[in-house]
Parts: sequence; structure tokens; C-alpha cells
Amino acid sequence: MMNLRVSHALLLFSVVILIACTPIAPPNATMPSTESTATPQREAPLAETPTENLAAVGAIEIRIVESEPVQVEVIVRGYLADGCTQIAETSVTRDGNQFQVTLTTQRPADAICTQALVPFEEVISLDVEAASPGEYSVDVNGVTDIFVLSSTGG
Repeated sequence: MMNLRVSHALLLFSVVILIACTPIAPPNATMPSTESTATPQREAPLAETPTENLAAVGAIEIRIVESEPVQVEVIVRGYLADGCTQIAETSVTRDGNQFQVTLTTQRPADAICTQALVPFEEVISLDVEAASPGEYSVDVNGVTDIFVLSSTGG
């Protein structure tokens, strides 16, 4: 009686193992042929485009250089996200008495980088040659400050 139970248990165990090892295919599906006359070709990896973001700006400082003509510089301080991220582009636009400065960063898509904040400082010149005397505001990625332009020297 004991041998019969052991035999049934072994048989049941064998059936479970066979079922677990059998590939599951939908009805009427054909199994792929293991014979191949063509050499399989690997797909080329997609060229990953770099990731672009706005730079994280912590503070800005406006410096008016008393010269002929007068010059205005914005000193931008902030942090880059990691060791691979760099300042990619700086754009400056002016609408009336408002300067809009945009700093974008770029990071290689698949790069393995140090995961530590990297401080940066950028000095950006503002074109005030044709500007009238008055109060101006500067916005760099959401951080703002004002300066007063007394003359343009031109």
C-alpha cells in the first residue's frame, strides 16, 4: 500500500514537472523553425538623443559696469544635476524693460555619471546699448532681480 502511494506521488510529480517545462503556444500556432538559412541580423541600437532641461538656478546677481558704453552682466549661480550634465545653450530676449534669460542643460542619454550636484557660475552680458534709462527686470529660469539703468553711455 505504501509503495503504491509512493508510485502515485512520483507519477504525479513527474507529470507536474513535464507540464511546467512544456512551452505554451496558442491553438493553431506554429512553432518557429529551428532551421534558418539566413544569418540573423541584429538591429542597430537607436541613437539616444541627449536629455535637455532648464538649468537649476539658485541665485542671480546683476553687475553694472561703468564703461563707455555702459555694460550690464548677470552672474548666474546654480547646480547641475550630475557630473555629465552641462550648460548647453543660453538665450537672452528683451521685451520692453524685461530681459528673459534661458539656460538649458544637456545630458547624454545613456551616460553613467557621478550622482552629485555640480555647482556652476555663468556670466551673461545683456545688450543695453539701445536701452533707455529706467528700471529693468531680469528673469533667469524663474529667478528674478531688477536693476536701474541711469544712462547707456552711447
